[in-house]
Amino acid sequence: MTPEEIAQLLDERFRLLTGGRRSAVERHQTLRATVDWSYSLLSDTERAIFDRLGVFPSSFDLEAACGVASGDGVDEWDVRDALGSLVTKSMVGTVSGLRGTTRYQLLETMRQYARERLEESGDADTRRRAHAVYFVGFVEKVADAYRTGEDLQLRTAQSRLELDNYRAAMTWGLDSDAPGDAEYALQIAVLFAGWEPFTRRAAGLITHQDRLLERARSSAPELLAGILAGMANDAFMLRGDIDTAAHLAQQALDLGPTVLGGVAMSHAVLGFCALSRNEPDRAVTIFEAGKNRLDTNHSQAFFEVLLSRAEASRGNAAAARAHAERAVRLARESQFSMRIAQALNALVVATAYTDLETAQRVVEDALAAARDAGTDQGIAISLSYHAELLATAGDVQAACAVLGDMARAWGQDAPLQALLGATARAAAIFADAGAPRPAATLAGAVMAGPHSQLLLAAVDARTRDQLQHVIDTVRAQLGNDTFDNEWARGATMTSHEITRYIGTTADELNSNASP
Repeated sequence: MTPEEIAQLLDERFRLLTGGRRSAVERHQTLRATVDWSYSLLSDTERAIFDRLGVFPSSFDLEAACGVASGDGVDEWDVRDALGSLVTKSMVGTVSGLRGTTRYQLLETMRQYARERLEESGDADTRRRAHAVYFVGFVEKVADAYRTGEDLQLRTAQSRLELDNYRAAMTWGLDSDAPGDAEYALQIAVLFAGWEPFTRRAAGLITHQDRLLERARSSAPELLAGILAGMANDAFMLRGDIDTAAHLAQQALDLGPTVLGGVAMSHAVLGFCALSRNEPDRAVTIFEAGKNRLDTNHSQAFFEVLLSRAEASRGNAAAARAHAERAVRLARESQFSMRIAQALNALVVATAYTDLETAQRVVEDALAAARDAGTDQGIAISLSYHAELLATAGDVQAACAVLGDMARAWGQDAPLQALLGATARAAAIFADAGAPRPAATLAGAVMAGPHSQLLLAAVDARTRDQLQHVIDTVRAQLGNDTFDNEWARGATMTSHEITRYIGTTADELNSNASP
């Protein structure tokens, strides 16, 4: 069989993998017989718990196992005891969790076997509903952390480990015809209205957004508002569709979202759209309105970052720095590493042109905070500013090395707005490195590419002036024909191609400059 044929049959692995030596004992002749034999050695309680664990799509912790597998004659201590036994018998595996905790998982073959047994028992929907209910409760704990700021760092890190479980619970809820099951999907989805595109995609929100919207229209207004806010986020950050993003964000605000992520993202997207339309005064008004709606330190810091960006966009350097400094203070009080990194990056932008020494110190702190938060997006953004500051200080080779690291950190999931800003900075660095062709290519990607309409929201006024200087310089170096060819090449690049091009070019320049 070809690999393609095998791939099509993997869901039927027990029928596919039936080979075996004729001389072997019966239980070794087929995969199913082997698992049947292991399963037969379990107690009745262990079998029931093993079957119920099949609803988990990937890893899970002890608390989740107890929440999903207990009930109907099985208590939580039964689950704890059974997990230890199942691990010993190699029916369940273990992986490391946060802070030295243990998570459990079934190999895919064992998971399929458990699900088949669960279906045969008639208990499958009951357990899937228990799985959805548990993760709705978990989401509510994360939402409480965002509202209060307590344990926010821990809850955010925990939540990133459960993306597969969120996706499975949402998919089941949307597929179920039973009354109320879709509400589980909506409640999980609404939490992620304000999360970065990579997390939203991993949690299944982008794949299921049309179905979520359809179900939300007959649900509570705050759930519909949260779904619309998340869709506005996707429209702006992933597609650069300003009109759709602004329409969805305004719809969400008109409904009066009560979920923090929905409130924050609706105002953020609407303000970014205003910046993209060269309406910085309106953007400031929108960001101030969002700030007045929320009162936690980390949410206040978020809007101070946005206000700093808006002031920098309209060339008000003093106001931009004041907002950035307030953002840093509030973010540090929140003890939320992701927000600290965002605030410090805003301060880097506000000081880069007037106080290089401070900016260099701040960007190191931003990188440390981003790494502590564990988000590739935050790391990549901090690296892009770090590269710019290195080039400004005259170390262009080091700047190129950092740009290579930035591209690898981003991979294929760079938000468009952040990527445009990084691309503008990379164009200036490549020009300083004596590489006018890549500089022209990236200038074309920023100024004439499919997402160039986001430029005003992506970079401040001084960076736009610097980009124009780069364009004038490299055009003079290359001549009009060559420059126009490179410009046109950049204008056709997708976001993935831009990221890959920056990384490849930076690595080549760094390698060529090495002794």
